[in-house]
Amino acid sequence: MLAEFNLFEAAGLTSQEIRHSRFLSFLLDPKGAHGMGDLFVTRVLQQAVHQRPPDEVGVTALDLELMDLSDLQVACEFQNIDILLLSPANQFAVILENKLGSGEHSNQLPRYFSAVESLRPGWKVLPVLLSPLGVDPSDPRYFPVSYESISGILRSLLQSRRASMGPDVALALSHYEHLLRRHVVSDSKLNELCQQIIGKHRKAIELLIEHMGDPKARAWEVTDALLVEHGFVTRANRWLPETWLEWVPASAEAPNGYVLAFWVDAYNKRLRLILEIQPGPSDVRSAIFAAVESSAHLKAKRKEMTGMWTRILDFELSQSREPDGDFEAWSQAIGERMRHFTASILPYIEASLRHAVEPPKSV
Repeated sequence: MLAEFNLFEAAGLTSQEIRHSRFLSFLLDPKGAHGMGDLFVTRVLQQAVHQRPPDEVGVTALDLELMDLSDLQVACEFQNIDILLLSPANQFAVILENKLGSGEHSNQLPRYFSAVESLRPGWKVLPVLLSPLGVDPSDPRYFPVSYESISGILRSLLQSRRASMGPDVALALSHYEHLLRRHVVSDSKLNELCQQIIGKHRKAIELLIEHMGDPKARAWEVTDALLVEHGFVTRANRWLPETWLEWVPASAEAPNGYVLAFWVDAYNKRLRLILEIQPGPSDVRSAIFAAVESSAHLKAKRKEMTGMWTRILDFELSQSREPDGDFEAWSQAIGERMRHFTASILPYIEASLRHAVEPPKSV
């Protein structure tokens, strides 16, 4: 099963929330080149209102069945809303917030609801929270839908509509549905196989896990060697190019003794090279932050500089902090990213920041 080719796995769609949102936007669009018209979007919305009182929902499954959604406008990442559906003919809007791996934050569900109500006053608004297990939203106005339901809808449509679909579309939908069952929702057959393997080979599996080591430590072994290869030096797990030591201002408050430092973030799924302004003299930090605002290669994470650490660069070394199979190929890919960074980006960063901290030369 794991050896079966899947085009979405090959494209890195497995756990990328925004990529799932974009593909779902394509499927939800009645004008999309998938041959389903508004059938998929109707089934998804009917799943949301299923077994809910009509006065609570404002629209019933029957209403949706009879509603012509062919004019539906679909927007992805509109005002931070993952997917927004608008039907001017029906004065009907759908908010679809996609939570594949992350949780809710910043009171976002009420904010999105208020934004759509302001955008389309008087319209019916159906807010939906999509998650792997269909968890209950914090805002009771939202209706939960699970990825398991999405998987079931796709399976049903593939069975009933395959003959009217193009072969490429049917293949894509089949691959996406398989991806959901393998990586997002619980597949009973896959669970059964896993339990059989664990039962038969438990000692071998435990031994493999014991010798795998910490994935962060393995990632840092690779990146540490690459940073040294490219002329970086380290102190207190912070890095600077050795040539920067002659111009980066010192700081008694910073772990590595300088107001700037690189470090490698291997704590999340991705592997990233981070550059931060560290604690130090306020005038120096302010000058650096001002240079960041005018640089094409640097971007502060916050609009205002914090009192301690302020991130000004977030460069992706790898979409995964550990190899998915071939360790050598994974290491080589990180090496290529590091070479690109040091050759094509680092010189511009140095020019911007060095100009900010060095006093002007007298004429």
